Amino acid sequence: MARSLKSRITFDPRVEIYPKWSPDGRQIVFRRDLDIFLQPADGSGEAILVAGSKLLKSPTDWSADGKYIVYTVSGATGGSSDLWYLRRKQDNGFEQVPFLQTRFQESSGRISPNGHYIAHLSDESGRFELFVRPFPEGSGKWQVSTNGAVQPRWSRDGKELFYLEGETLMAVEVSTQGTFTAGAPKRLFATGNYQNEWSLSKYEAMPDGRFLILQPAEGDDAQPAAIHVVENWAAATQSNK
Repeated sequence: MARSLKSRITFDPRVEIYPKWSPDGRQIVFRRDLDIFLQPADGSGEAILVAGSKLLKSPTDWSADGKYIVYTVSGATGGSSDLWYLRRKQDNGFEQVPFLQTRFQESSGRISPNGHYIAHLSDESGRFELFVRPFPEGSGKWQVSTNGAVQPRWSRDGKELFYLEGETLMAVEVSTQGTFTAGAPKRLFATGNYQNEWSLSKYEAMPDGRFLILQPAEGDDAQPAAIHVVENWAAATQSNK
């Protein structure tokens, strides 16, 4: 970025979306058409197919230890979406493992920083809510949100879960040490109603406590979107009480 140069990573003419960095920043996993591919981040070598089938698959997270890649499989169980993950093998390849297969829609899996739990969305209640399950065994679950949820994210220290409730960013204090526990959801701030169909991420939680939030260019929705950094949001919420 300091040299203001651009480097193309892939050259395939097919649609490639939903990129996710590996924890060490050396690889990128992404969806190409229906399948999931892995590509060196420096553009060297060819993209490698790591999850292929006739169903649509979208990667959503990569575990902090690099051993697991979580993805959503659409149209699997009775037309619903299921959660699967890729598990790294001794030969450094990956094997596909089903995690949650029900008649409901499950999506947006995110692994906790310590790797013990996975946060995900499910519409089993009639609308999408945020749930947490042990990972990788998947037995038991806890509902975290109370009034609908999309786009879950963990804080870097694993002590909070964030999600969107409509146009509001919510936060929940949690504990992933031993048995999972969660506090009451709290409103942080409004994010605006900008939607980007090519991205699963309207926002990202940064390691230092800040957030990157996708917004339309001011005064002209046809212009490319800008990213705004929200700083000192905790103090602002306290002053409004």
